[in-house]
Amino acid sequence: AGGAGGAGGAGGAGAGGMAGNSGVAGSNSAGSGGLESTCTQSGGTVTTALCCGVTEDFPNQCAVGACGCAPASSHQVKACSCPGGSCYDGHACVAQGK
Repeated sequence: AGGAGGAGGAGGAGAGGMAGNSGVAGSNSAGSGGLESTCTQSGGTVTTALCCGVTEDFPNQCAVGACGCAPASSHQVKACSCPGGSCYDGHACVAQGK
């Protein structure tokens, strides 16, 4: 039981460490499963993307900027890849330009 608790703690620390913003990572990781669901339920596929250092999992990919930094200033985050003609707005896949 202690080992399982340690693994859960390491997972949380790993997510916070990767995100580089542990103050926000707790709220983000808590909602990450919900965001994965909204992604897949709206027709998207959960992937990873190289995004700017302060960007959290499942960024708004309809707006320019969240994943437009140089590789040296970026880190891996979970992202939603939507079908052609749509983008993930932070909540669901929507028609591009909405």
